Amino acid sequence: METMHKAGLLVDSDLLSAKVFVSQMRDRQIRAQDDLALAEMQLAREMGFQGLAISLMAGEVASTFLSRMAVPVLYYMSERGGK
Repeated sequence: METMHKAGLLVDSDLLSAKVFVSQMRDRQIRAQDDLALAEMQLAREMGFQGLAISLMAGEVASTFLSRMAVPVLYYMSERGGK
């Protein structure tokens, strides 16, 4: 899409709409992964694996933090470096 935009085949609003859509889909993916992890933790707790549930929860907290914080920062840094 960036290439099409640079070639003048795509207007700014379409490029921005595509970036927003990708961001929304990434957010949905993160939420789905969080829902899966929560279900796994609940299953582990019900089966009596309390330690496993705690470790799964810690891993999810760390991955959510990295997804929500590090990815946008890295994207910004890569976009800023290209200009």
